[in-house]
Amino acid sequence: MNVQTIMAQTNATLQDFLTPTSYQALAATKGHSYSAAQIKTDLTHFLADDKGTVRLQHQHNSKLTTTLTSQVKHLANKDGWDGAACAAYLNLLDTKKSTVKTAQQDFKAAHEIGSTVYSKMYHACQYEPRKKVLLLIEKQFGGKIDQYGMLQLTNQQFKFYPHLGPNSSFLAYFAQTVQKIYRRKDGTWTPLSMNVPGDQAIHEFRYWIDRQDLHYIHTYFKGKTNYAQMMDYQNRYVDNLYFGESSRLHNKFVLGQLPSKQVNDKILSNDMHGEFIFNMHTGKTVSEWNVLKVSQNGHHVNENPDIVNGLTQQQQLQLLDTESFNYASPLDEAAHYDLDVSPASASTPQKPKPDDEYLEDQLKVDLKNKFAVPDYDSYTEIYLGPQEVSQK
Repeated sequence: MNVQTIMAQTNATLQDFLTPTSYQALAATKGHSYSAAQIKTDLTHFLADDKGTVRLQHQHNSKLTTTLTSQVKHLANKDGWDGAACAAYLNLLDTKKSTVKTAQQDFKAAHEIGSTVYSKMYHACQYEPRKKVLLLIEKQFGGKIDQYGMLQLTNQQFKFYPHLGPNSSFLAYFAQTVQKIYRRKDGTWTPLSMNVPGDQAIHEFRYWIDRQDLHYIHTYFKGKTNYAQMMDYQNRYVDNLYFGESSRLHNKFVLGQLPSKQVNDKILSNDMHGEFIFNMHTGKTVSEWNVLKVSQNGHHVNENPDIVNGLTQQQQLQLLDTESFNYASPLDEAAHYDLDVSPASASTPQKPKPDDEYLEDQLKVDLKNKFAVPDYDSYTEIYLGPQEVSQK
């Protein structure tokens, strides 16, 4: 079997989905198109070396070509990838060892957000930043804002890569892509707005990243408490945590009462994107994910505001003092306020803003009317580094 034969077979196999409409979605990139000829060339290079000698056993060729063709069709038409990402997927395959089985494993990895395969495809994707970010949130995860303003993930075909951790290069790259949406040419930032389609989903997707970060720490690291697990992570990966950030916003108190001393401490991943909150009296994480009821598939949350009536005050505070992944780059205070803090904050006399720039779900909006944040004068940061915490 020579190169020309493979190209001819590939052309016939791919022809059914290279229609003008689907091809447009597949091929549109900045300044060039991923043409039918290029797809054929990529598959040809995968199947044969420069001299046209087939790298794979003859009996595997037809099945593997059919499998790859079907996969590329799915990646383009169902999963929304552009041609550059599809080409990256093919280029990742091992030409000397790939079989139908390994191609199926790679295809599975292409549906795990943050895996090596998915990350390579996401980096290669040439969509403009907003389309690229919403490709992940809305198209692939099936993100939809429900009647209570909560982002639900409805597509069960995609999930987070289980080993995706808080210092991953993929999450940093995703945050940088979000930044590109809102950074103005003069270096200032466009506020997120409820009036802009996709902005609330982008804001609330941070909380789903938090859930994955917590899962990673609680699953793969040892300790009698959640804080001890975090320190195990720190010990295994030296200098992976940052302890110098103020925890003031995560020590709320009942409106009308006096604030107490700091109880909750905030710890950041070293790149300052990942965020964790701990009750330093118990060593337990403080998180909305300790309270919210998640469906068995891990994609749907019951956040009907009426559930607040059945929550203890401690549970209500966990919903508000929870962690939140940061889109801003380290130490960029202006970006941190506009991308991470402001969307979760109501207008105040000190910092007035339009109502549409408050993007929280209804449950949090209601609860924030019952609790307050300590002011700067009444708050003292007690925990300034790793601590000895109760092991109970």
